[in-house]
Amino acid sequence: MDKSILKRFTEDLLPVGVLEVVWPDAQQPFVPRHAKTIAEKFDWELIGMCFVCGPFKTGKYHIIDGQHRKDAVFKKFGADETIPCRVYPALDKAHAAWLFNQINDQRRRPRKIDLFRTAVTSGSEPEASIAKVVKSVGMTVGPSGIMGVGALINVFKLGGASLLGQSLVSIREAWGTDIAKTADASVIRIFAGFLHAYGDADMGRLVSVIAKQYTLGRFLGTVKSISDMQRVSTTEAGIAMLVRTYNTGLRVGKGRLADY
Repeated sequence: MDKSILKRFTEDLLPVGVLEVVWPDAQQPFVPRHAKTIAEKFDWELIGMCFVCGPFKTGKYHIIDGQHRKDAVFKKFGADETIPCRVYPALDKAHAAWLFNQINDQRRRPRKIDLFRTAVTSGSEPEASIAKVVKSVGMTVGPSGIMGVGALINVFKLGGASLLGQSLVSIREAWGTDIAKTADASVIRIFAGFLHAYGDADMGRLVSVIAKQYTLGRFLGTVKSISDMQRVSTTEAGIAMLVRTYNTGLRVGKGRLADY
């Protein structure tokens, strides 16, 4: 493969109408939802540089990298709108595919925890509100705290600050702050799922019976065993286990919860 093509480029503003994916198998699949999201949250500062090669005899350029950004601009402003491009000579398909790999192999996708942290710093929602809830219950998000930011976001979307706060407090009361502050994402989803489904349950009882019967490690191990045996998600297995543990010693009609 001729690596000298990495240095043979110019930069130009090109109309999006002349940019297309000539060779689909030299590109990643197009994801309409991704392009739609870029268009809905459009910001010229975030468009960046598209990588293309050409022009070909048709006057078109093959998009090496940036097809979703190009599509967003096209939908929002039409075919005549221009975007900044790094333009390589008219390559063959093999070189175009190789260049796509060179560009993307060198990119390190930011970790979810880093994206969450920067979103909090910028005041973006729901991350900023989630960080406030976590801090309010004596916990943190990050390497020395909760790493399961996806679970935090999902719980917040499910029931807002109230559900997230109750879930984290329940985990903290069951196993203590030192253990709870690094709570596994699956534990957060399980407790939130239980609280969302059984809002009238006695939280004091739940915390008490769980703390008496399980360490956090044993709790997670049992949940995984149930999940594997019944072929259900760990969240489903965990919620059902919380219900059974909660009901231990209770008669029907005496505060007993319906099976999950």
